[in-house]
Amino acid sequence: MRLGVRLRGLLCAAMLALPGALAAQTPLPAPREAYVNDFANILSPAEEDRLREILQAARQDPGAEITVATLDGLKGRRLEDLAAALFDQWGIGDPARNDGALLLLMPDDGQTRIELGAGYGRDWDAQARRIMEDTMIPAFATGAYGEGLE
Repeated sequence: MRLGVRLRGLLCAAMLALPGALAAQTPLPAPREAYVNDFANILSPAEEDRLREILQAARQDPGAEITVATLDGLKGRRLEDLAAALFDQWGIGDPARNDGALLLLMPDDGQTRIELGAGYGRDWDAQARRIMEDTMIPAFATGAYGEGLE
C-alpha cells in the first residue's frame, strides 16, 4: 500500500512537470524555402540570392541537397538535437539516400553546426568539421555571416 502511494505521488509529480518541460521547447519554424531560411535576419538580400544560386547549382550538378538556416536561438534544445529535428522536420535530402545537409547558425548563441544525413560516411564528418573550423567560424567571428555560409 505504501509503495502504491509513493508511486502515485511520483507519477503525479512527473505529470505536473511535463507541461513545463514541453513548453521549454519552442516549436520549430516551417521552412520558407528549400535553400535559404534566414530566421535570424542576418543576411542581406544579395547574400541570400548568392547562397540560393550556389545551393541550386549544387542540387543540379552533383545532386547535393543543402539547406541553410539561421535562427535566433536554440529553441530550448541542445544544438545537436535542434539540427537533427530541423533536418528531419524539413525533410532535407533524398529520403532513400538520406544525403541532405543542413548548415545551421545561431548568431546570438554563437553556435553553428553542419548536420549531414546518414547517407554520408564518417569521412564527411571530418570534412564538415574542417570547413567549420577553417572557413565558417573565422568568418562568423568577424560578422561576415554570408561569407561564412557561402
